[in-house]
Amino acid sequence: MSTETRCPTWGEMCKIKRIFRDAEDCVIDYHPPESTYVNYHPYFLHMWRPIGVTVPLPDPHMVGPKLARSAGAV
Repeated sequence: MSTETRCPTWGEMCKIKRIFRDAEDCVIDYHPPESTYVNYHPYFLHMWRPIGVTVPLPDPHMVGPKLARSAGAV
């Protein structure tokens, strides 16, 4: 997902995820070691989903309180 003048918002990324993935799929935004950075566009973000692997998730209580709908979520 990209725009011409800024990074995509959380809401925009959520919308793209819903278009291409199931609601219960876990996708990842990696922050790799800087020595491996590849940046062809300054405002492009990726979502990755490993195949055949269960992605470990943090305990939801470590992320924050569960709300009916998070602010900014679409």
